[in-house]
Amino acid sequence: PYKWPSVTSYFGMMDLCGFPKDNVYYLKSWWQQKETVLHLLPHWNWQGREGDTLDVWVYSNAEEVELRLNGTSLGHKKMEKNGHLSWKVAYVPGTLEAVGFVSGKEVKRSTQSTTGEAKSIQIAAHKTHLHAANDVAMLTIDVLDKDGNHIPTADHLIHFEVEGPGKIIGVGNGNPTSLEKEVFVDSYQQLELPDAKVWDVNSPEMQQTLSTLPKSEQKGIVELKEVKGMTTTFHLEDAPGANQKFTWLYTHVGKTQRIYLNGQLLSEETRDGTEASFELPNNWLKKGENDVLIITEPFPPKNQWDTPNKKPGTLQIIEMAETPHRKMFNGLAQVIVQPTGKGTITLKAVAPGLKSATLELNAQ
Repeated sequence: PYKWPSVTSYFGMMDLCGFPKDNVYYLKSWWQQKETVLHLLPHWNWQGREGDTLDVWVYSNAEEVELRLNGTSLGHKKMEKNGHLSWKVAYVPGTLEAVGFVSGKEVKRSTQSTTGEAKSIQIAAHKTHLHAANDVAMLTIDVLDKDGNHIPTADHLIHFEVEGPGKIIGVGNGNPTSLEKEVFVDSYQQLELPDAKVWDVNSPEMQQTLSTLPKSEQKGIVELKEVKGMTTTFHLEDAPGANQKFTWLYTHVGKTQRIYLNGQLLSEETRDGTEASFELPNNWLKKGENDVLIITEPFPPKNQWDTPNKKPGTLQIIEMAETPHRKMFNGLAQVIVQPTGKGTITLKAVAPGLKSATLELNAQ
């Protein structure tokens, strides 16, 4: 009895992006009755191997196949049922062509041609209209020569940009050994600031800390009454990068607070009872210890067993994702785009030395 192909067989036919492998045509030539199947492999881009003998295969359900190289016949062969045909061919750039015959009449041709240098990128979508928030468009990226021919050996690194109400939720190329990222998302880290120590403004410790501030700042702080200096530090393993964003989610430690970061005035007056967060300039931060100074009247304990808050909050570090990119494999790459709202989504694909490509999707 006939057995349907297993899941393992399916993945032997399709690569990880769903691009068909040569085996698809091998099995199709067995089973297809209504359509003529004629598949020629491998590609014919073997620059540097001129004169080398290569194995050329044909999968077909035609009765007979002729192989030609640059117009010269390399012979006819009868197609065995559920089999394949093969020739030994010395590589010469040009066009390899298979011609299928049934009852002596030509029924189909298949070619593999040597392509020129890569010139441009092409984007094709399986659909261009998206109708729901969880809808997606599968976009195929390939590289073309000056005559518009697909280059099966292209391995360019392609970068992708999206404009409009959409996002890239995945990239791929079908290479089972690739270690490249398939998803590009921001990474988040939270650093809880240690408890602040409380000092009298006129204490030696505070005088040393105040000496790092501009003189105008020092004078204004010393003249304040009933305030304390609260100090803490936080440690950064590396100097801030251009792709990092630092946000201080502040927690109040006093009624009114004047806040300094590494000697820079971050907030002149932050009042208790209000939400507070600060976007920290990257050039204010440094590798190693970063100093925090808060001039405030600390919260008094309401009861003798109370411990007023001395934790000035949490530092949120966002490392923004790289621009989505993927190296091509067998001349192909794939991008998955999902809508985030209604309107026109524009995907752009770029690579050095190649003419870029754009494609518009309509999100309804």
